[in-house]
Amino acid sequence: MGSTGRALKPKVLGMGFALMLLASACSKSTASSGGDSGYSYGNSSTGSATSAEPSDTGSAGETLSIDGQMVAVHGTADASGQTSVKVEADTDDGQNYFSPTVVTGTPGQTVTVQLENASSTVPHNFSVDGSDVNVDLKPSATDSVKVTLPASGSVTFFCEYHRAAGMVGQLSVG
Repeated sequence: MGSTGRALKPKVLGMGFALMLLASACSKSTASSGGDSGYSYGNSSTGSATSAEPSDTGSAGETLSIDGQMVAVHGTADASGQTSVKVEADTDDGQNYFSPTVVTGTPGQTVTVQLENASSTVPHNFSVDGSDVNVDLKPSATDSVKVTLPASGSVTFFCEYHRAAGMVGQLSVG
């Protein structure tokens, strides 16, 4: 019985540690109210990269209110100091989305958005509120467009075909 007790002790400590990490991660993503979803941003550690990549694919259940709609988060990217950022338009299990969902940067920064329609069957679009940016993407197509981040706050980007279904994202500055 003594060996069984010893075997259980590390497992209990391990589970307690895992629960503590989970609680910490949950408090990180729910504690902020300024649009920070608790993600860490990619390509910011070296300062020499020129293209920002999504840092996380998001977890089931993580949502963000964009343009009055609750949107499933499919990652974030920090374009600060970058010349371009990759944004993927996709359709999985009938859900249309952008990855990353949120692109952050510096006020007034101009960045090239490298677009990819990852769907082989569904056409998508990339449009930005308050601008003349409106790019159609046939299935499996790529394109690029320059966008200027707002001076403050955020601006919505969207697929004009699937906007009502929640295919929206956000260009944001701190």
